Amino acid sequence: MVKKLIILAAIFSLSLAASSFAAVENIKVSGDISAYGIHRGDFDFGLDGVAQPNDGIDVGLSAIRLQFDADLTEDVMVTLRLLNERLWGTIDTEAAGGAQDTGVDIDLAYVTLKDFLGYPVTLKVGRQEIKLGQGMIIGDPYTNSYNPYVSLAGTNAGSQLVMSGLDDFSARKAFDAIVGIIDLAPMTITVGYIKDTEAVTTSIDDTNTMFVNVGYDFDANLIGEVYVVSKNDQRKNAAKDITNVIGTRWVANPLDALTLVGEFAYQTKKGDPAGGGIRADGKHSSDIAVLVGANYAFLDIDWVPTIGVDWAYFSRNWDPMYEDLTVAHIANAIFPNMNISTIGLTLTAKPREDLMASIRYVNLRLVDEVMTGQLVNNYATYVMDDSKALGNELDLGLRYDYTEDVQLGLDMDFFFPGDAFNEVNDDTATQAVASMKVTF
Repeated sequence: MVKKLIILAAIFSLSLAASSFAAVENIKVSGDISAYGIHRGDFDFGLDGVAQPNDGIDVGLSAIRLQFDADLTEDVMVTLRLLNERLWGTIDTEAAGGAQDTGVDIDLAYVTLKDFLGYPVTLKVGRQEIKLGQGMIIGDPYTNSYNPYVSLAGTNAGSQLVMSGLDDFSARKAFDAIVGIIDLAPMTITVGYIKDTEAVTTSIDDTNTMFVNVGYDFDANLIGEVYVVSKNDQRKNAAKDITNVIGTRWVANPLDALTLVGEFAYQTKKGDPAGGGIRADGKHSSDIAVLVGANYAFLDIDWVPTIGVDWAYFSRNWDPMYEDLTVAHIANAIFPNMNISTIGLTLTAKPREDLMASIRYVNLRLVDEVMTGQLVNNYATYVMDDSKALGNELDLGLRYDYTEDVQLGLDMDFFFPGDAFNEVNDDTATQAVASMKVTF
């Protein structure tokens, strides 16, 4: 794998040198290597009498990224990032016609044009990362958690992480898109077009998303933004599903130690389930999502402890779209961000300058009760009872800065099923993750 990265880096460097050496002012090389040891147990909550292939997982995982940023002229830049993420001890079966791809992919590949046509406009064209607000709507093309509207046999089926039920660890966050940023300080307008799926080039069966985000920096203590997103999904038998979202996000710092965050989004959906729409329940009414949080840092205390509280709400038929939001580690892997409300409490402290400890507790409830068989993911089909009490999660974490470029981590997570789960599947789910990240 190292040889592949070296060869690709050499090809990229030589191609720049051969074709446009005179125009290149500077090339910056950067990247990171992340390694994880992951244990997952009872993610089926001990479902009696049913063999679940992903009940327990014990794997090693690596994600390697190598990025090149080339300044061609003062206002023209090119960014290319290579990505390899793989489970330890596995082989690339895609080369032999299989499903799993462990090769090197082009993760980022876009051109940045500043002061486009002489205006205060920055244009980015190509494969790039995009995130609106806190990631409630747009942040990850495959979502960073389970999404009932995205099939495991979809556009990312070749990823080992998706095939193994570990897609919440994926480093893939890039969209094929065109984004324009208009700088009218203190106001910024961002307009974007995302091509999510190009199924058959001669058919109308694509998924396209457009968005506009208007941000305003009122002062050093208050920023706000308003966004509109429209997703047109025609993948299912040429039937058209249109999901529109309008939202707003605000961040305030009334005190140096206090941060307040709030985000609200309203969503409408149209489509024909009988004609192949993405929803089978026939409900296309409006939905809402709300995120509210506050964090306070005790700056005068040696360990600099912080306390944070947050509340999240996603209505019954909320479409998580391209979300990149984690309410709790295990819950994020098992449940979609829909038909759920959460209350979270987070405590952090630094017993040493290079060591951060954290404790997070989250209570999860269903917005509407569900029946047996409706909670389905890549771990199990759960047996449900007549209750909204989904469960509680406790996440414990340590982060140690070995050097300024190397960070070591350890996470221990526990999910305790609530009364919404039948006694045949109410065992505690556990997760342990040891990690190392090197940035260069």
